[in-house]
Amino acid sequence: MILDTGYQPTTDPDAYADFKVPTPEAVEYLVALPAKAYAVDLPSVDNLIEMFDKMIAGVTDAAELLPIHYAFLSKGIPTIEGLVNVAALLGE
Repeated sequence: MILDTGYQPTTDPDAYADFKVPTPEAVEYLVALPAKAYAVDLPSVDNLIEMFDKMIAGVTDAAELLPIHYAFLSKGIPTIEGLVNVAALLGE
């Protein structure tokens, strides 16, 4: 499954990438679909700023640090991130 979120990377080299990740409800729906992989144009399926904040707080559990990655991988569904020109694939 390939999802086009319309993500546009920042042109500011000092800025963090600003992007929305799927909601827990969306992830629950997606992992229930018969997909062999989940591919997206986002830099990550998880919120990286939240992950870093959790790491600083001492969290080490993968399911808590990267809950969306964990949800897919625990079902045997790999994630592919950082795709470009996804819109060109629509309808293919």
